[in-house]
Amino acid sequence: MPHIKRVSFRESIRPLRTAFTTSLGSKQIIRNMLIEVVLDDGVTGRGEAPTSFTRQNETIPCMAHILSACAVSLKGVPLDGYGKLISRFRAVHPEGLMTISALEVALFRAFLESRGIDEWTHWGGKLKEIETDITLPFLFERESLRKWIRYGLKRGFRVFKVKVSGDVEKDRAFLALVRSLLQERETPFTLRLDGNQGYTPGDALSLLDRLTKERYPIQLFEQPVAKGDLEGLKRVKEGSPVPVIADEAVETAAQLERIVDRECAHGVNLKIAKSGIAESAKIIDLAGRAGMKLMIGCMTETMTGLSAAIYMAAGQGVFEFIDLDSIHFLHHRNRYNDISVKGPVYLMGGGSPAFRAPS
Repeated sequence: MPHIKRVSFRESIRPLRTAFTTSLGSKQIIRNMLIEVVLDDGVTGRGEAPTSFTRQNETIPCMAHILSACAVSLKGVPLDGYGKLISRFRAVHPEGLMTISALEVALFRAFLESRGIDEWTHWGGKLKEIETDITLPFLFERESLRKWIRYGLKRGFRVFKVKVSGDVEKDRAFLALVRSLLQERETPFTLRLDGNQGYTPGDALSLLDRLTKERYPIQLFEQPVAKGDLEGLKRVKEGSPVPVIADEAVETAAQLERIVDRECAHGVNLKIAKSGIAESAKIIDLAGRAGMKLMIGCMTETMTGLSAAIYMAAGQGVFEFIDLDSIHFLHHRNRYNDISVKGPVYLMGGGSPAFRAPS
């Protein structure tokens, strides 16, 4: 069994094609932490921790502090014991949810490569391709929004995830603008609403009622209320004409279990960037047994981090909704190892032992 030789990390800063704006904030660049694990036989594994509006205390300096401490604990440890260490790190560093998840991805990848197993095969190898939506930030500047929508339509996107703010009248006006710009190309489209915790239950239902009467093609409503408001989430679920998907409310299988017990949502949006590998597998299993709809999402990762979710989604083949669009906010290539990017579609090319995307 190989041992862990070292853990290294560095910050990555990338400009965005368009402002990423939600009810929680706006940014023009992404600042992420790239992590590499090297084994004593030369095998490597890589992961990526994004910064996020939803976890504002998990900054780059915070990540560096946590990773420095973890690197000391991991040095010289047999690789097959990394799972117990990850559990310990999560308990010791609760402020480092995404940091520890990214470290787990890097260790997981080193573990697979040391055995000659590619990620897609590990997850089941079910699908050779998956299709993602693309996010429309909450941009009221008409020409900026038109430019971004045209970018998506030109590349063949058919499903658009719309960030809404929590203000019913502003959101109705924004959605009217979105619909008018999408209809300029006379191409069929579907909308997904992402509330990012911005609504009260009553306002969420009011918005859905109006959009239904106005015949908007709404497919789902993601996390309309605050993540701790499970009763509010249940109220929206019970009155909603479309599936209500928990997102920020679920970072662990234990949190999903509470939602299942209270019947608070129709489905869950799983994010490896938040939950890591082992916990994500538990969430998939629990959601499946509960008959919940499964969505897989991302933060603002480059392909280094996003690829972990792509392999899981294609390998498992159980996700009804795919929201893995972060690289489209970046200037990107159309091939990364065995993953090809063709507009909204990711094609699996046959398996690669280790993902080596440039930062």
